[in-house]
Amino acid sequence: MHILIGIQIVIAITAIISGIKLLSLHSWARTAIEILTWLGLIYILSFGVYWMYMWISLTSQIPQDQMSTDLNTFKYFGLAMGIVVNLIFGVPLIIMIVKLKGSVVKNAVQ
Repeated sequence: MHILIGIQIVIAITAIISGIKLLSLHSWARTAIEILTWLGLIYILSFGVYWMYMWISLTSQIPQDQMSTDLNTFKYFGLAMGIVVNLIFGVPLIIMIVKLKGSVVKNAVQ
């Protein structure tokens, strides 16, 4: 557990320093923030896939005859919410990656 806390602290400090240096137009900061953004996107998408898999598999194990409501509605609503949450967190990161790779930012830091 302590290792994960240490990793999070290192990533947070790296992100803060990189953000400050990007505002000062250091070229290495753009690369650092792009790497952190890719890692964040991979994490969000991986957790989203895991969430949706677990949601479907866990709700499929509940016997239908013991439920007073339609369980399929509950299952698909949870799946839809997982997709929406992935989009809410993933789309801004994709926009960041596109902008960081764009010519405007590359030219500014060179």
